[in-house]
Amino acid sequence: MNRDKRSRPEPAGKGLSLTIIIYFPEKSRIDTCSIVIKIIEEVIMHIILISLCLFNFLKDQGLPGIEIETRENMARFTTSINQIPKVYKKTRYFPSSRSEVLWVDRDHQNAIAEHVAISGNGAWIQAGWYLNNERTSAYYTFGTSTPSWTFPLSSSQGFIPVDLSQNGDDIGVCTPGEPLSSFGSTGPIPKWRYPPPPGYKIVTSFQGSSVGVSEDGTIYALLTQNDAEGRLYIFNSSGDTIRSIGFNPNSGIYGLDLSDDGSVFCITTYRAIYVFNIDGTRRDSLYHYGQTVAKISGDGSYLVRGDFNSHIVLYRYNGTNYETVWTDYATHPWITAVAISGDGSTIMAGTFAYSPTYAGMVLMYDSSSAQPLWSYDQYGDMVSNCALSSDGQRGVAGSWGQYNGTFGDVITVFVKDSANPLLQVLDDIDESGSIFSVDISDDGSFITAGGKAVHAREWGNGGEVYAIRILDSLNLDVGVSKINIPGPFLQVGQSINPEAVVRNYGTQPVSFNTICNIYDSLNQLLHIDTVFVNNLPPGDSMTTSFASTWTVPAYGIYKTTIFTDFSNDEYPLNDTLIINSICYHDAAINSVLYPFSELTLHYTKQPQAVIQNLGSYAEIMEIHCVISDPYDSIVYTGIGQVYLNPLQSARVALTPAWDPPDTISCIDFFFTYVQDDYNPGNDTLTKTTNITSEIMYDDNFLNIYGSVSSDFYDNKFAEKMIPCLASPYYITRARFYVSNSDPIIMSLNKDSLGLPGLGPGYYIAPAETIYPQGPGWAIKEFSPPILVDNDNPFWFVVHWLSTSPSSPFIGMDNTWPLDSLSYWYWTEPSNPGWHQWVFYDFMMRVYTTKELSISSNDYQRIRTFSMNISGPNPFNKTLSINLSIPEKGRLKLSVYDVAGRLARRIIDAESTPGNYQFVWKPLDKRGRKLSSGIYFIRAEFGRKCLTRKVIYF
Repeated sequence: MNRDKRSRPEPAGKGLSLTIIIYFPEKSRIDTCSIVIKIIEEVIMHIILISLCLFNFLKDQGLPGIEIETRENMARFTTSINQIPKVYKKTRYFPSSRSEVLWVDRDHQNAIAEHVAISGNGAWIQAGWYLNNERTSAYYTFGTSTPSWTFPLSSSQGFIPVDLSQNGDDIGVCTPGEPLSSFGSTGPIPKWRYPPPPGYKIVTSFQGSSVGVSEDGTIYALLTQNDAEGRLYIFNSSGDTIRSIGFNPNSGIYGLDLSDDGSVFCITTYRAIYVFNIDGTRRDSLYHYGQTVAKISGDGSYLVRGDFNSHIVLYRYNGTNYETVWTDYATHPWITAVAISGDGSTIMAGTFAYSPTYAGMVLMYDSSSAQPLWSYDQYGDMVSNCALSSDGQRGVAGSWGQYNGTFGDVITVFVKDSANPLLQVLDDIDESGSIFSVDISDDGSFITAGGKAVHAREWGNGGEVYAIRILDSLNLDVGVSKINIPGPFLQVGQSINPEAVVRNYGTQPVSFNTICNIYDSLNQLLHIDTVFVNNLPPGDSMTTSFASTWTVPAYGIYKTTIFTDFSNDEYPLNDTLIINSICYHDAAINSVLYPFSELTLHYTKQPQAVIQNLGSYAEIMEIHCVISDPYDSIVYTGIGQVYLNPLQSARVALTPAWDPPDTISCIDFFFTYVQDDYNPGNDTLTKTTNITSEIMYDDNFLNIYGSVSSDFYDNKFAEKMIPCLASPYYITRARFYVSNSDPIIMSLNKDSLGLPGLGPGYYIAPAETIYPQGPGWAIKEFSPPILVDNDNPFWFVVHWLSTSPSSPFIGMDNTWPLDSLSYWYWTEPSNPGWHQWVFYDFMMRVYTTKELSISSNDYQRIRTFSMNISGPNPFNKTLSINLSIPEKGRLKLSVYDVAGRLARRIIDAESTPGNYQFVWKPLDKRGRKLSSGIYFIRAEFGRKCLTRKVIYF
C-alpha cells in the first residue's frame, strides 16, 4: 500500500516491521529522491510497499523533495542514492577567541529539535521538540542547557515551528493538533491560544516555519490548510484576528516569512510564492519549484528564492510587483536554503548534490551582483538551513554532515567577506548528529542550532539545541543566569525564599549586589531583598539565596525580577532575569475531536475533547457537552473527567455516547468546570455539526494519500458501508477523494462473509470507470437512483487500472475516533486477498435517502431552474420552499431580511438534477427565532437568481 505523508509512530513492541518506500522519477537536472521508511504497526502479517511524504505531502506524483521516515518513534531523512561518499581530507578549522559554544542541550527525551529560533537581541532561544514527548522549550542564552521553561504539546501531529520577537517577550508556537500559542520568555503559561476554525488545520513542514512574529511582537501570523485551500491568519499581540487570506496550496505549503514590522507576508508553496500586505492585498505571486522557503528583507522590499533547478533568484519590489534583480545558477542541482539580511544587502544560500556523492555548499552574495563573493564546500551532505544578521555581516549554516564518516561541518559561522569560518562544529568529531535549523541574532553575536542526535539518514531519535556566542569577553560583566525559586507554579499560603544563580561573565573578579523584587499583576511591589556577592572569580557562578521569606497572599499572577546591581557592568543585557508565576485554578478546552463537522445519521460515538490544566494546582477537571438542535432543544448531554497536573493535557471521551437523531444542523457546546476557575475565557468551545444521511467515516480533512502497490496485482480499496436508514432506501451518489485526474474503476458491492463480494453477482452498482477532476472529490451520480430493500452492510470498492496501478492515490483520514472499516486487496502470491487497514479511514462516501426527489421520467421533464412557495403566505410556523434543478451545479438558498441582511443560509452545496423541498422554520443562522416581518427567499443556481417575498408573523 502506497502512502503520501506521515504515519504517526506507534508505541514500541506492537508488531512486525513494515517497510515503506517512495520513489520520485527523474526530471531534467533533478535526480530521483526515494525514501525508505520503516515503522512498526499492529497486525501486520507481511511486508507492504508504501509511498510516504510526511506532514506536507507532495500531492502531485513525481515531485522531488526531502522527506521524513518514521519507525517506532524513530526517524530518518534519506534519498535514493546508494553510494556512500568517500572520506575526503580533514576539514579546515579556524578557531577564534571571539567564538564559543556556550552550551548544548542533549536532554532530548527521544525528541528531535526540528525547529529553533533566537530573539533579535540574542537573549532567548526557543525550540520545538517533535516525534516523542512533543513540547516547546525556552532557553536563556546566558544560562545553561536546562530550559527556563517547557510547555508540553501532547496532541501534536507534526513539526513544531517557533518564532520570537526582538526581545523575546512574544513567542509564537504552532503544531497540527494544538492551538497556536503565544508565550512570553517569563514562563510557560500561554498569553493566548487560537484553535483554527473547523475544517482547517495548522500546516507545518521540515523546511520552514508556519508561524511568524514581528520584531516588536505586535503581529503574529499562522499558516493553515483545509482540503481545498491554504489560509494565512494574522493576529495582534492580544490574539485578536486582524485578517485571514486564502491562497492555493500548490502541491504543498512549506513556510512563511514576515517583514520586521509584520506588514508583509511571504508564503512558499511547492509551485508558487505569494506575497501579501497586512491589508489583505496581494503584492505578487512568483513561480517556484521545490520545497525551499523564500525569504524577504526586513522591509519586504527584497525577496530571495532558491529552487530544485539550481536557481538562486533575487527580486526587488517596485511598488507594483517583484521584478527580477538577478539569477545565479549554482553548480549543485538543489538549492535547499536561502537567507537575506534585514537590510537586503546580503544573500546566503545552501545547496545539496546527490551525484557522484552527497555534498553541500554555502554561497555568499552581495545583493548587487549574481556573482558569489565566495563559496564554501566543506559539507558531506545537504546544507539544511542558513541565516544572516540584520546587516548581513555574519551568517550561519547548518548541515546534515557526512553519513557514517568524518568530512566537514554541521555548523559553520562566517563573516560576509571571507570563506574562512569564525567557528565550526565538525561532523562526527564535535557532533555525531545532523543540524536541521539555525538562527542568528540581529547583531550576529549569538546563534542557535537544533537537530537530531544521530545522522539524518540513520534510524534513531533524540536531538540537541546549541547556544553559540560570537563576542569578545568583556572585563566587567556580571548577570543572572537562572532563577531557581520561585518556579512557575505557586499555591495560596505557600512560603518561599527566592533563589537565583549569578555568574561572572567577565575576565576580572568582581563584587556586587543581587536584588530580588516580587510584584503582583498590577505591578505593585510586594517583596524586596538583597544579597551581596563578594569577589566572584571570572567564569564562576554562585547560587544566591535571599534570607527573607515571602508568602503567597492570594490567587493571581506574580512577577519575580532578580538583577545584578553593578555600576561598572559593560554588558547590561544579561543583568536581569524575570519569571512569572501563577497561583490559580484554570481548566481549558484545547480542541473538540468529536463530533466532526459532518456526521452520518445514527453514527453513534462518544463526544471527545482535549482538556488541559493551565492552573497551578493538580486536580480533577470536568468536561461537559451539550448538543442542541436548530430549535434550541437539547438532544444530548454528556460528562467526563480526568486528573491533571499543571500543564498536563488529556483526550477525554464523554459518556454516554451520542446517537445523531435526525438530518439537522446541531450546535455542540463543550465546557469545563473547576472550582475557582481563574480564566473563564478558555472554558468553552462551540462548533456546528451537520447531520446527513451520507454514509462516511472521515472528517472531510485529508491526512494522507494511499494506494496498494506501484505494481499491478488487481489492486483494490474498499470501505464498508453500514446503512444509516432503514430499508427501503435509495442510493443517489458515491464519492471518493483522489490525488489527480487519472481514471479509476469503482463499484458498490454486496457483502460476502464480512468482506467485499467480488464479481458481477455481487454488484449493487456495476463496475464503471470514473474520470475524476482531482485533486478533490470524485463524484458518481446514480441515475436512476438505486433502490435498496434490505438493511445489510455493503461495500464501496475502487479498483485501479493495470495501466496506472497506483494512480490516483486515495485520500485517507486518521482523525479519532477511527472506525477501522477500511480494507485493501491484491493478488500478490505471498499473501493474496483482502486485508484490514486499521490506522486510517479511507475517504469514501455514499449518499442515501428515504424518498426520491425525482423520478426517472421527471428527470427528463425538468428544463429550467424554478422556485415556488407552498403553503400559506403570510405564515407563522414553517415555510416550504420547492426548487427544480435541471442539471448538476451549485445551489444557494438564503433568507434575507427587509434591510438586505442575511438571516439564514439554508443550503450552499453542489446539487444534482431533481425536485427539492426545503422546510424552513423562521430561525436565524444561530438558531434564534426571527422577529415578525417581511423576508426574501433568494435561490441561486449557476448564473440564475430567483427571489420570493414572504411574510412571517
